[in-house]
Amino acid sequence: MSNREDRGGGWKGFTGVRKKSGKKGRGCKSCDFVDYKDVPTLKRFLNAHGKLFSRKRSRTCPKCQRLIKQAVKRARFMGILSYTN
Repeated sequence: MSNREDRGGGWKGFTGVRKKSGKKGRGCKSCDFVDYKDVPTLKRFLNAHGKLFSRKRSRTCPKCQRLIKQAVKRARFMGILSYTN
């Protein structure tokens, strides 16, 4: 008898492999290298007023959101990206 059967009940087709929690297909869109000179990529994370989208809306992990924030700030300071669109 396996451990699963000893505990009684449970799903009979259980294989021991579980999927990650959360919705299917969700994941960080920008786990690649984030560069302040890549303006088209940075503009994907800004709304029409020039504000950054939230993590929930842009679907990025916390680390990538911080990298994007820093890249946008650098691009704005250098004059590559405008403060308002």
